[in-house]
Amino acid sequence: MSEQAQRTLPEQLDYLEFTDRTEELVKAGRLDREAVRTLAAMADESRSQEEFLARLRTGGPRMMGATEYRYLVTTLVTPEGQRPDTWEESAVYVRAFGADPYATLTIERQQQMEQDRQLLAAPSYS
Repeated sequence: MSEQAQRTLPEQLDYLEFTDRTEELVKAGRLDREAVRTLAAMADESRSQEEFLARLRTGGPRMMGATEYRYLVTTLVTPEGQRPDTWEESAVYVRAFGADPYATLTIERQQQMEQDRQLLAAPSYS
């Protein structure tokens, strides 16, 4: 069993900096205390990080802005070193790619399919 799996969900959220980022957003006035209570309730009701992420993806966009949502979600789904380090970095991403992460994935998937199609259609000189 990995070290990450041995941690409780609150310990995992602390380790992944989710809790720190939540407090950072509160201090900056970008997230209210009611949203923090709702996030805590989601964590209490969840048995795993994956379940918490599912709850966050369902309820999160309704209680915070797109940038704040992305800034928090990236702690759970993005490897360290690739996460936005600041709220401002998250804002740049949202302005560039939009608020809906699923739409972004769909666009990336369509681009990859088009690249694959072009590779298959290109003449082979072997």
